[in-house]
Amino acid sequence: RNYYLKNLNRIPKLIIDIGCGTGETTHIVALAFPEAKVVGIDASQTSIEYAKKLNHYLNIDNVRFLKKSISINEKLSEANNADIIIMSGSLHHFTDPKKILKFLANKVQNDGFIEIGVYGRMFECEKNVKQILDEWSNFDTKDKLLAIIKDLGLERSKNVLKMKKENRFFKSIKSILSFDLSYFGYVLFPHKELSTNIDAYANPVVHYYNPNTLKDLINVTSYKRIEYILPKTTYDKNILYKKMTNYQRFLFCDAKSLISMYTVKIWL
Repeated sequence: RNYYLKNLNRIPKLIIDIGCGTGETTHIVALAFPEAKVVGIDASQTSIEYAKKLNHYLNIDNVRFLKKSISINEKLSEANNADIIIMSGSLHHFTDPKKILKFLANKVQNDGFIEIGVYGRMFECEKNVKQILDEWSNFDTKDKLLAIIKDLGLERSKNVLKMKKENRFFKSIKSILSFDLSYFGYVLFPHKELSTNIDAYANPVVHYYNPNTLKDLINVTSYKRIEYILPKTTYDKNILYKKMTNYQRFLFCDAKSLISMYTVKIWL
């Protein structure tokens, strides 16, 4: 809750999670803001069905899920006057991310924000493998593709753990203590295994960003300020690191390969 309320001068009444997947994070947000209306939107019918099953189990009544493809030609009235729009791990899969970001930013209320999470340079290694797989034609089902991915040791969850230098056991314990269900949804739940690997290697559209192209993406909005969300690091207590601006810390963490996905709050 504090994460979303930081620098927000009001309690949000409408929060939209676009590309919500199976809804773990959407539910966490709904629990954090019981006074808000929270809407999860995803183009995958399978994901939405799972999210609804999860909602039935959790019985959280301020969240709902919609199966819908996002397009600038779609009015998307559900998002009008949103306080917060979340696009974590979805914007980079649109054919034209700039147009989508501008379209959605125009739906956010004054002094609200849109949060994006896009692939950074640490994910670019997948692009080369994806090119190889795209050139092959010896798999015609998702199961065959998954078998190839496993045979080559390319499972996304394992690679992400290596990127983030995470210890799965200690991260799991920490997640339990902090009630962070999203970690289990991404790394541990079996139903995620296929979807995360398909997302990595078979998605028809994937964009990767560096600090310059990220800034170019954000510039399509009429933003008031940009807040780069940074990981906790061993440098947090370093005097020189403390003197850096938020953007300088972002560049430093990127240079040190401490960021896999660029997460940014765009204040509007």
